[in-house]
Amino acid sequence: MSNLTPKQEKAIQEYLINGGNKTQAYKSAYSTSNMKEETITNKAYQLFKRGDIRARLEELQKKQAKKHDITKDKVLKQLCDIAFLDIGRLADEKGKIKDIQELDEHTRRLLQGAELKSLGSGDNSILSMSYKLSDKLKAIEMINKMLGYNEPEKIEQNQSITFVLSGSDAEI
Repeated sequence: MSNLTPKQEKAIQEYLINGGNKTQAYKSAYSTSNMKEETITNKAYQLFKRGDIRARLEELQKKQAKKHDITKDKVLKQLCDIAFLDIGRLADEKGKIKDIQELDEHTRRLLQGAELKSLGSGDNSILSMSYKLSDKLKAIEMINKMLGYNEPEKIEQNQSITFVLSGSDAEI
């Protein structure tokens, strides 16, 4: 552990718990009842900008990743699976939506959720299954960010300039 204050350590722990919200983490660790929201956001930004705070946060994130066997490759594969899921996997050959038990485990893991609805009433009711897909565009955005595709392209320019001196300038 580092030489952080208990409040700084609590802010880091809260940051990890609440999904990376710096402002929320700051509010959990510090007394902010008399502060404006803008001030809290500013102080949170300044806190998490500090080198010792970033180092501790990185240390804890690496421990969590190792503990749960999470790698960038695994995350990237999961995001690719979400981004490029063929929704045809949710239906049979005739186009009828499959029951949740008929889907393979991998496909089920890619879904955000499922809902079984009863349509109608009494003897005329039928059950309808609907699936909520994970956000494909969000997955693609995250893939692009991980792979650096959103970064501006750097173009190297090699230029040479030739000076031709003539006349009285040639003596310089």
